[in-house]
Amino acid sequence: MRLSRLVMLMHYSLIIIVCSYAGKSTFLRQNALIAILAQAGSFVPALNASIVSLIVNISGIVDRVFARIGASDNLVQYQSTFMSEMLETAFILAQATDKSLVVVDEIGRGTSMLDGLSIAWSVIEHLHSAINCRTLASTHYHQLAKLAEILPYVDCYHVTAKNERDGISFMFKVIHGCDHKSFGIDVAKLAGVPSQVETRAREILNNLEQNDNIFEDTLKVDRVGKRKKTKLLQDSAKTEGCQMAALSGINRKDAESGGLDIIGS
Repeated sequence: MRLSRLVMLMHYSLIIIVCSYAGKSTFLRQNALIAILAQAGSFVPALNASIVSLIVNISGIVDRVFARIGASDNLVQYQSTFMSEMLETAFILAQATDKSLVVVDEIGRGTSMLDGLSIAWSVIEHLHSAINCRTLASTHYHQLAKLAEILPYVDCYHVTAKNERDGISFMFKVIHGCDHKSFGIDVAKLAGVPSQVETRAREILNNLEQNDNIFEDTLKVDRVGKRKKTKLLQDSAKTEGCQMAALSGINRKDAESGGLDIIGS
């Protein structure tokens, strides 16, 4: 991504609402590297770059750069992918200062949608209001765009993509404002997912988008699903119990007739 102008503002958080496969992780890494290069006195890939402060008597210099990007587990240490993500996030929240630059990529993606959204929302709030550091946060949770209306120093950008006849085209441009499409299904199509799966995914997506309250609908589905699963397990246990009882009766009859030895009878 080419940057024509880059301004890193102290006490300012940018939420990047991204479509899949659009280069948002590259954008985050690029900005972190530019901050390091500029501070070292090197050239940077931009026509104009400034690292400044909006707060009086606080230098625009970055004391440390923190990054939570990518996904990996650590099975040797009994750490799942999500646990690894949370450990890195916890370290950032404990160590970052108001002079730090924090870049976080899709916080909360390793758990359920509601849990993940809640964690991402809370982390951005803490970085903004408690630590007061410059932050670049990318996410697929479009609901986080609301933070731009709630918090005074949060702004929202999105990475652009364009639908064309032969498919989707990624523009690799970061534009102010929020885009409410992620194009995940289009990326799945590019990856070679069977057409039946793609078509069904679009049907499900349309149904979800037509629902005004997706969260409540999800909760209702979860409750119904849990009740069905519980009943299924109970029925299965009853059936298995009846089968075991019947088998025990057959074995006992065979034993009484001399066919089997019963241990412990």
